[in-house]
Formats: sequence, structure tokens, C-alpha cells
Amino acid sequence: MDISNTSKYFIIQNNFIYKYHGRIIIEDIFQSTCNITNTVIRRSIGSGIRVYNSSELFLSNNTIELLGQRGTGIYLDSSPFCTLDNNSCSTGWSGIYICSFSSNWISFLFSKKIPLC
Repeated sequence: MDISNTSKYFIIQNNFIYKYHGRIIIEDIFQSTCNITNTVIRRSIGSGIRVYNSSELFLSNNTIELLGQRGTGIYLDSSPFCTLDNNSCSTGWSGIYICSFSSNWISFLFSKKIPLC
């Protein structure tokens, strides 16, 4: 699922994504327009949720598991002021990867590790 270049408010909720390249990619969206909640992503080879150049997103109660060896649960790049609450990311390379960030809020996270670039 790829969503980009929008200013419309949207919610991705109560989904089960299970496939080799299954993931959610959010890119260049207007601030405070995206909410991803109660979604399970399983057995993807890459990142479960990947966010580029988007601010003030809300990600809560998501489970990302059984990723490939180099997979990342939640990947944020150039995406400030995001809220990650009660997400579970297991297996793969890292739970959350944050790059070029500022002022993101993370709470109640179960993760293998959180590298910062």
C-alpha cells in the first residue's frame, strides 16, 4: 500500500497485511493527515511501515513481525513530530529506524532494537 502527495486526512485501520512485499509506504503527505492503527504486517522482506518526508503522523497499536533478515518494523526518514504509541516490532534487522528526525514521540514499544542514523 503506497500513499503519497496528499493533503486529505486518512486512516489505515484494522488491516492484516501478509505477503512477501507487504508494507505501507507513506511519502510527502501534509502534516497531521495520517493515522495508522490496529494493523498487523507479517512476513514482509523489507520495512513494515515506511514514512518519508511526512510530519505529525500517528501510529498506534500496530504489530509488525516475522520480517526478513534486513527488515525494519517502522522506518521514519525526514518525518518530524510523529507519535508512535503501543507498537510491537519483532524479528528482522531493527524494530524502528529513525533518520533525519526531530521531536518524535515513542511510547510503549516492544522492539528488538532502535538504531538512529
